[in-house]
This record gives sequence, structure tokens and C-alpha cells, in this order.
Amino acid sequence: MMWTAIPWKLVAKVAGILIPAIVVFGLGCRAGAARQAKADARELDKLSDQVVELELEAATLRSRLETREEVLANIRTSILEAREDRQRFLDSLSAWRSQPSRIVERIERVPVEVTATDCQEAIGEGLAIVRNIAELEAEVPE
Repeated sequence: MMWTAIPWKLVAKVAGILIPAIVVFGLGCRAGAARQAKADARELDKLSDQVVELELEAATLRSRLETREEVLANIRTSILEAREDRQRFLDSLSAWRSQPSRIVERIERVPVEVTATDCQEAIGEGLAIVRNIAELEAEVPE
């Protein structure tokens, strides 16, 4: 009874308009979602490439840092060895200074070609080396 009061022609017209509109809207949404998914995939590929580049750069920087640390370790070792050499030289120099007679004895035992001036020059060169080592130590942080 109530069914007879419904204007079926109007319902058919509305359904004829709404159903295709809903289908077109659904297809449009689906196509839009597909385009967005492709765009997101491209963006994800770009970001993945950037991550790979950053990881390579980080590995390179780590390698450089390790190399620099090795170089610094070698420098520190060289400085320690130079300090030991300097200390041995200073110890032997102070021993020679405390006993001038030993210097004279050593100079007398030196072959004739070597003069006292040559010995003084050698001592001066040794002192210059000690000063150079001290300057290097001042330049390198501990």
C-alpha cells in the first residue's frame, strides 16, 4: 500500500543519476589513490637513494676519522720516542758537563781529523734538535 505511493519513475531517474555518479566517484578516487601511491613510491625511492648516499658519506667520514686517529697516534708515538731520545741526550750531555775531564779524554781519543770545534758544533746541533722537539711538542695537543 505504501509501495504504491512511491513515485517509481522519480526513484529510477535519481538512481540512474546517482549510481553512475557513485561509480564514477569511486573510480576517480581509486585512480587518485593510484596516482598518489605512484608519487609516494617515487618519493620513497628518492629518500632511499638519499639514505644510501648518506650511509656512504658516513662510512667515508668514519674512515677518515679512523685514519686521522691513526695519524695522531703515530704522531704521539713519535713525540714520546723523541722525548725519550731527548732525555737520553740531555742525560748524556749533563753527564759530560759534570765531568769535563771525560770530554778532554774523549777529544784526545778522537782521530786527528775531528777538532774541538767539530765537537762543539755537534753539541750545538744536538741542542738545536732538542729545541725543535720542544717546539713540536708545544704544537701537538696531548
